[in-house]
Amino acid sequence: MRKKGFTLIELLAVIIILAILMIIAVPNILSTLATARSSAFINQAQSIYKSAEQQYVIDTMSGTASTCYDKSNLNLGSVSSTISFTVQMNSSAGTVSSLTITDIGQQLTASGTTINNITLGTYNSSALSCSGSGSGSESSQTPTTYTEALLNGADPVLAGDLVPVVITQATGGNDFIVTKADTTEEWYKYGDSEWANAVRLVASPSGSYSAGDEIAHSDISAYFVWIPKYKYKIFNMGNYSSAGTIETSARPSIQIEFGTTNTTDVLTGDTQSCATPGTTGGSGNCAVDRWMTHPAFLAFNKTGMWVGKFETTGTTSSNTISTMTVLPGVTPINNVTVNEIFTKALAYDGDSTNAVLDSHMMKNTEWGAVSYLAHSTYGMGVKNIYINNYNNSGRRTGCVGAGTDTTESTTCANEWYSTTGYNGSITGNITGIYDMSGGVWEYVAGFRNVESGNIGSSGLAVTSTTGDNAKYFDVYDSTSTSTAYNKRILGDATGEMGPINSSHISSWYGDYAYFVRSSYPWFLRGGRSDSGSNAGLFYFDYDMGGANAGSGFRLVLAP
Repeated sequence: MRKKGFTLIELLAVIIILAILMIIAVPNILSTLATARSSAFINQAQSIYKSAEQQYVIDTMSGTASTCYDKSNLNLGSVSSTISFTVQMNSSAGTVSSLTITDIGQQLTASGTTINNITLGTYNSSALSCSGSGSGSESSQTPTTYTEALLNGADPVLAGDLVPVVITQATGGNDFIVTKADTTEEWYKYGDSEWANAVRLVASPSGSYSAGDEIAHSDISAYFVWIPKYKYKIFNMGNYSSAGTIETSARPSIQIEFGTTNTTDVLTGDTQSCATPGTTGGSGNCAVDRWMTHPAFLAFNKTGMWVGKFETTGTTSSNTISTMTVLPGVTPINNVTVNEIFTKALAYDGDSTNAVLDSHMMKNTEWGAVSYLAHSTYGMGVKNIYINNYNNSGRRTGCVGAGTDTTESTTCANEWYSTTGYNGSITGNITGIYDMSGGVWEYVAGFRNVESGNIGSSGLAVTSTTGDNAKYFDVYDSTSTSTAYNKRILGDATGEMGPINSSHISSWYGDYAYFVRSSYPWFLRGGRSDSGSNAGLFYFDYDMGGANAGSGFRLVLAP
């Protein structure tokens, strides 16, 4: 029997069927491939875009970003052969003037250099520029920076090389963790007594840090806390010309309102205010229950200040400061003159990049500003802080005793980051400032005026405190005596802490209260580790301004 094969018609039918199947299947396959390729492209584009956006936020907060941040034809959610947006900024990994992402032949092409961990130089490079706020389909976008409505614009200013951080207690309470803050999210909340913190890093840190990264303790050279500008309701005019009788009940919670404007004389109505006198013995139109902008914020015309979280630390040689840090757990700088403190504190800014910090020795009114905020609902409230009573052949920053008036000890009862140690913080938590009771006496830039020559034993000539330097000092009446509390500057936490008795003990927690006089023209604040019950936020005393083994100081930045 003859073997039967396929007829021509049958073969044509098979070919036609296969062709129909191919017509149906190939477009679907190609579409799937195109979608996969486009999706991969979009994912890469999104990664680069998000990195650029994140870096822009970082640069904005450090003050190095340019003024525009534009996106054009940006549609990261669709299949597209070109995704373009322009970014102008200064990145720590390289300057990026713009960025365009294009899908060419299934290969991602981008202009620019480096953003975060994505190296754009491995793709294509071209020089583009920022087109400003954009036109047509372009839109200008500035990433949102976190602010707290309560502060009314007096939010932290991150200038120079300041790094915003969040500090927390480590699990078990035996250490602390410093994390770089994401400034687009809540990283402080003064309404809950959680103050903003920032650090400066050492010259050569072990690595770079992005938001959310834990910063190695060894990479930190200084800790600072932000004090927002505020006005307060006057509770005592402090017009005491001599000793009186202690009134221990006269310790109100100080009423404070944050903001960037200055009070003026409004002498009628339900809410009265006065222009800040800011002078020794001056009262102007101020009176009890009137609001007054605190004078600490007026000399620099800034919206706040960064205050050293601890007493100033570092190294000295032959009564000369070699280096300055602000670190916990080490010996504070001491045994240096006021002139040495003042001069080196001004130079703490370092190079021109950091000159915007306007570093200086803490003023007497600045101590007052910190103390008043501490004794408000936004700080620790109506209570005294625990003393740093440690002294074992030298003091140590960040130590907290067992109470407000415990005697000097060779052991550190509580570390500052422990739960009990929070009692040594002026916020009652880890975000506050420490060592403001005990430790070393702290010289502040406040002195009794002299007509010529050096001020006491400070080595600082009175001519060095005038002109451009005048803003760095609080100057008191040349006739003041140790009981002339009426020579106070409203807001400096001296005369306002009266009545004060003949033993120079104030109504506020029994802290010492000696006003400056002729032989002792410089103010000391806070008390020393052996001051016992007389140390505290409202402690003030006098000294000659010379090198003293028990006296240090605190740094302040006014960016």
